[in-house]
Parts: sequence; structure tokens; C-alpha cells
Amino acid sequence: MSGSKFRNIPAPKPKKSLPTKIGQSNAGLQQKLAKAIDLHIKNELDLAKPLYQEILSAEPNHFDALHYLGVIHYQQGRNPEALELIERAVKLQPLHSVSLSNLGNVYQSLMRYQDAIIAYTNSIELNPQFTDAYFNLGVVYNATGMIVRALESYNHCLSLNPNQALAYNNRALTLKELGGPGGDPRTTELACLDYLRATQLNPSFAQAFFNWGVALYDNKDLNGALDKYNIALELDPSLTTALNNRGNLLQELGQFNQALECFTKAIELNPLLFEAFYNRGSLYQSQEMYELAMADYDCAIAVNSGMVEAFFNRGSVHEQLKNFSHAKVDFERAIQINPDFANAHFNLALLLLKLQQFELGWQKYEWRWQSDDFLGKYFKTTKPLWQKDLNASQILIWNEQGVGDEVFFLPWVVKFSCELSEISSQNKKIICRIDSRLIELFKRSVPKSHTNLIFVDRANCPDEGLFDAHLPMGSLPLVLDQINPVEKTTRPLGPAFESNTPAPYIFADPVRAQRIRAELVNDKEVLIGISWRSKNSKTGAVRSVPLMDLVRTLNIPNVRLVNLQYGDVQAELEQVLETEVGHVLRAPHLDVMQDLDGLASLISACDLIVSADNTTVHMSGALGKKTIVLLPYTADWRWGADGHNAIWYPSVQLLRQQSRGEWGPVLQRLTQLVL
Repeated sequence: MSGSKFRNIPAPKPKKSLPTKIGQSNAGLQQKLAKAIDLHIKNELDLAKPLYQEILSAEPNHFDALHYLGVIHYQQGRNPEALELIERAVKLQPLHSVSLSNLGNVYQSLMRYQDAIIAYTNSIELNPQFTDAYFNLGVVYNATGMIVRALESYNHCLSLNPNQALAYNNRALTLKELGGPGGDPRTTELACLDYLRATQLNPSFAQAFFNWGVALYDNKDLNGALDKYNIALELDPSLTTALNNRGNLLQELGQFNQALECFTKAIELNPLLFEAFYNRGSLYQSQEMYELAMADYDCAIAVNSGMVEAFFNRGSVHEQLKNFSHAKVDFERAIQINPDFANAHFNLALLLLKLQQFELGWQKYEWRWQSDDFLGKYFKTTKPLWQKDLNASQILIWNEQGVGDEVFFLPWVVKFSCELSEISSQNKKIICRIDSRLIELFKRSVPKSHTNLIFVDRANCPDEGLFDAHLPMGSLPLVLDQINPVEKTTRPLGPAFESNTPAPYIFADPVRAQRIRAELVNDKEVLIGISWRSKNSKTGAVRSVPLMDLVRTLNIPNVRLVNLQYGDVQAELEQVLETEVGHVLRAPHLDVMQDLDGLASLISACDLIVSADNTTVHMSGALGKKTIVLLPYTADWRWGADGHNAIWYPSVQLLRQQSRGEWGPVLQRLTQLVL
């Protein structure tokens, strides 16, 4: 599970209006004022400040001294003092547009946005050519979410002064915000034109180059974004937001070492930049460097205790390290911060199911549809979701993910059929949509008494007129609890159809199984079916076992190996044969990928199944065949948190990695079990 990324785009800063004229007073004060203004313009604030104060000691209502001393306090971040002085000045000369604009700046710094809008608006009414007031009004509109008005203000500003680089930068930011989270290509294009103009006017404008890079990144132009980040950092090597974003981009391009350097440099420059800690932690997590990731997430949370993504990712790391109680706390904390955080709800569901806390686990499992961590796709229909009090005579149950899930959830499908018959006098028809390759196998396996249950091909789903309500297959455990709450227990629903006694629940064609075995081995030989790879897009790599090592482990006298691995594995099998490690048979005239009924017969023909965690395991477990599953250090929720017994399949034994990524000890243990 990956975590979220951050790109910090600093809010536009208000432009400060400095003194431009000398006030009227006696000659001595006027001379002192002229000197103070000169120092002020040169930014020698500490020298200008006492001169303004001396003038006010002599003349407390001196407008210019009040105004400009207030500006100095504002520039030094002393906003309450600035407010008092500039408000006094404005009371003396309420028609002075510059002092009104500067009053707006102070209000803005104090987050008194409505007062700031009034001050800037009054300033503009007095001087419709005052570009600074238009610019600053745009800044406040941005801060208050009034994006269209902000854009209008920047347009006015640039129409009066088309050479103001900062206004182009701010207008570009506003255009990007107006385009929305996904980024409207048209507004992105206009924003990039504004960034171009801003950087042409000011080639040293590092922040504009950075913001330009963000716009290009959002528009999927990674190389262009990287170029702009590089320019921004050449101009300002201390721009930590650019370092952070450059790190994210380099990580996305697979340049992990360079990304790590960026995040580390950003943290060195700003130890409070929690986004950089988070992103470096995410990088470490992607490389399975979990202890380092944990330390960075700790730092991110220490700086920002409300960073929901850091709690979520830290929870995921705790789970990878098998610190399940800590993982649960972090997922719950993420949900507490953001109750709508679907990924946290879904990951908590999987953790609870792994810990066999089924009642709450199945409830939380409903969040899967809002989570981008879930691989299934929701079935689109206008018909309602089935509920116990809904008067529906025909219910569609539809598959969510792959074949393995369909086999796994089949007991609940049949149990649902039983329960409906018991709670209703009406004949309820259940249409179950599944992979076409499973239809014959499921028809053979379901007891003949279930006449109300029919299986249909997922590629030819029935028209909406043929069902009244629908249910996703993965929601059946929760629904069954709601139908019959008396049977609630901490144990899962028993897999048998007609009783709570664990038993095989799918059945292969026995004649075909016998024929396949006779084609592969003689009576004195042991036949072991092997499958070594998972094609899961997220966890397949860590689940998969090297074929060469597996064959070498099972190269035992009188033992014959047969391929159960789906997909094109011919090259792998030939490599095993060429190296003389062993030999893997293939069942004649059987495509284990397309003919799942034949695969079930082949599994039944074997004496033992040895497999990585994939569809083969669910087929073998449902057939009741003796099976050994080779599991990675942190396994899928269906196999529980620990132990060697599979609660869903009594015939399945689990061999778990004791160290991450190390299959050697697992294969040694496998040898002992087989011998």
C-alpha cells in the first residue's frame, strides 16, 4: 500500500507598499522624515524606526510617521502594533489610498480577511489605477476561496501593469486552482503561459519556476516538471518545497537514490518539513526498509500530529513488521482524524479479518468500494442493494475480483441460498454471476437441493429485468450475520454447505481425475502438483517462489512433479529441464488457465499440492486436497496472523517465512514434511 504524496505550493505573499512621498510639517520634522523615508526605502528599518518615533514624540498625530512606522512594524511581523498605528493614520486621512492598502495588508496578516477586502476595495475606489491594491485584493480572495474574484483582481492588476512578475505567478496559481484537483488541461496551459511570462520578467524568480514545475507535473509532463524544479533549485538551493517535490518526481521515475538525497537535504534545511519526512518514509517503505520508514513517519507525526497519511502509512509498516496491535491503533487514529478515509477503514478491515475479529472486520470490509487499494470493480445497476426487509424475489450475486475469490466465497453463496429459503415462504431465485470457467465445476459441486441457485457467465450478465436486487459476493458474510445474528461467533462461517462440519465443497470429475493420474504416474509414484507464482498486481512479487529452488527441493526419488501454474510458463519449465535440476510434467491436453474444471481434476489426481499463495491454493483447499502453502513473511488476511492451520481449508497447511524474503528455511521445512 502506498501512501499519499504532498506538493507544497506556498500561498502568494502580499506586496508591501513603501513610502513614496514626504508629509507636510515644520522644517525640522520634514527633514527628519525625509531621512527616515530614505532609510526605509533602503530597507534599513532599524535606523528608520527611531526617526519615525522621534517625529511622533513631537507630533503624535503626524500622518506620515504613523503610517510608515506602522509599515515597519508590519514588515517586522509586529502586526498588532502595525494595526494600531495604521488605523490611527487612516482615521486622520481616510481618503489616502496607500495607507488603506497597507491597512489591508495588516488585516490580511491577522487573517481578518473581510476587513482586508473592505480596505483594499476602498483603496481602489480612491485610486482605480492602484495595481498593488488589486494584487493584494487577489491574495485575500485566494485565501478566502473566492477564486473567480481573485482571478478578476489579478487581471485588473496586469491590465494596469503588464510587467509585474509576481502577479503573473499568482494568476497562474489561481488558474490552476480554478481548474480543479485533476487539473483542466486548458487552465494548466494558461497557467504555464503565465509562469513563462513571470520568469521572463524575472529570470531569478525561483518560486515561479517551482510552481511551473508543479503545473507540469499535474499535467503528467514529468520531464518538464523536473527541468523546472532543477532551475528553481539552481536559483535557490534552499527552496525545500522544490527539493521535496523533486524527490517525489525522482521516486516516480525510479531514481530512488537521487530521490533520497532530495528528501534528506530538505530535512536538513528544514527539520520541521513534515512532508519531507513523510515522503522519505514512503520511499523507504517502497524499498521494504521498514524500520527507517517507521522512524520518518514518527518524525512527521511529531511535527504534525494531524497528518492522517502518516498514521495510515505507519500502520501499514507496523503490519508488515507484524506489530498488529500498533497497526490497529494507527489505522484507528487515521480514521479518527478523517472519518471518511476509506483506505484506513479498508486496511483496518483486512487487519481485523486477519486477526479473526470477524464481526467488525466484515462490517469494515464494506469500505472496500471507496478505497483505491481495492482491486475489485463495483457492478453498475439501477436495482437496489439487497436487504433483509426488501421484498425481492430474484437476487443477483456478482463476483468482485478473480477466480480465487469466487472459490473462496462460494460457501457463503450457498449458505445465503439456504437462509433465504428458511426465512421466506416465497421461492427466491438467486442468480450468481461468476467466471465462465467455473460454471461446470460449481454446478457439479452445489447440492441438487439448491434448485433456486443458478450460475451465469460474468461476460453475459442478465438484463436488469431478470433480477430485483443485487449483492456483491464479498458482502455475503456480513449479510448472513444480519439475517441470523444468533449464530454470530468469533469463528468464521463453516465452509460446508449443509452443516458446520468442515468438508470439501467443490468436487472434480472423478473419472477425468483418474484418467489424468494414469497418464502421469504409475502406482508406485507420488504425484505432487506445484504452482509457484502469484500474478497479484500489488503483492504477487513477494508471494512468488523461485521455480528452480522449488523443483530442487522436491527432487525426491519416486516423486513426480506436475505443473499447476496458470499462464505461459513454458520457458521456465524448459530452463528447469536444461539445468537438470528436475523435471516438471504437464498434463496432456489440459490448459490449466482456460480449463478450470480440468485443473480441479488434475489437483484431485495429485497426492499433494505445493503452491505459493494464489488461485491454485483456493481450488485445492476447496477440493479438500492435502496442500502446503508457502507464505511470505506478511501474508494475505485469509491465512491469519500466525500458525500453520488454514481456518478456511482444513486440508491446507501453512509454511511461513520467518525472515522477510527468505525462502530457504521454508523450503527446508517443506523437504521435511514431504519426506
